[in-house]
Amino acid sequence: MARISKIEQVLKLVRQTEKAVVLVLHGLQRFALRKVVQEQPYLIAEVDLLASPPPPCFRKSTTS
Repeated sequence: MARISKIEQVLKLVRQTEKAVVLVLHGLQRFALRKVVQEQPYLIAEVDLLASPPPPCFRKSTTS
């Protein structure tokens, strides 16, 4: 299991065939897994939310 992951919102789900699915996702928040509390009947964990750096197109250039 990854120690750093992200919370995603499903914007679109398209079933192409019986075995193939296409998802369009929107990233909401990165997090670091601190501790798995429960695995059954579903996963519950303690996490730390992480600050996400802005995408490269929104970063201010330090050169002129």
